[in-house]
Amino acid sequence: MVVDVVVEDVAGATRWRRAVARWAVVAAAGACVVVPLLALSWFRTPDGAPALVPPVTWWAEPADRLLEPLLGFGSPARVYATWLVAAAVLFPAVLVSVVSARRERRPATRVERGSWVVVVVGAGLSLAGVALVGGVLSADPTGSPVVDLAYLSLMLPGQLLVLTGSTVLGVSLLRSRWAPRAAAWWLAAALPLALVLSTVLGHNSFGMLPLFLAWGVRGAHVLRGTR
Repeated sequence: MVVDVVVEDVAGATRWRRAVARWAVVAAAGACVVVPLLALSWFRTPDGAPALVPPVTWWAEPADRLLEPLLGFGSPARVYATWLVAAAVLFPAVLVSVVSARRERRPATRVERGSWVVVVVGAGLSLAGVALVGGVLSADPTGSPVVDLAYLSLMLPGQLLVLTGSTVLGVSLLRSRWAPRAAAWWLAAALPLALVLSTVLGHNSFGMLPLFLAWGVRGAHVLRGTR
């Protein structure tokens, strides 16, 4: 009887682990599509138009023409709200992946232990901010003071925390030879890549791509190891 319960618990944990891994892989692939569309839709809004200067125009203008059907189905504000909500739907995969990975690992140092906490808090704040802004803009595309408040109090500090914490975590995981190494490298590069991508490509959502890719790589690693 006890053995049967243990076997069932192990099987249930394995199913959950694989489900999270699949979610992370799908979210990473989805983010590679949604993030550029989110940025392009923002450039079409009055607030985003001033960002269309070189080097941003080098990629944004041809991409805008190519993806017109996905950007022109409504007013600029409505389209931007739509892709923001899509990003909000994808981002929980990052948070759940972080929590799942932390539960499976005993941190090697105090720094690593603290960085896990910072990443979870930052991801939670970011998710809350994106969901709130997306919900407000979906109801009122013209915006409201709530949007600015959510950005300053949730999205901005959340993004700074999750990116900084991910870089510290990635370095710690590399030093302890955590697998998969590629995921640890993506995490370690999260903050510097976010600064470069956001500057060169013109929208801070590109800074979150390394996180999606890191946990997507880990998800693929888990799926290969639990076949």
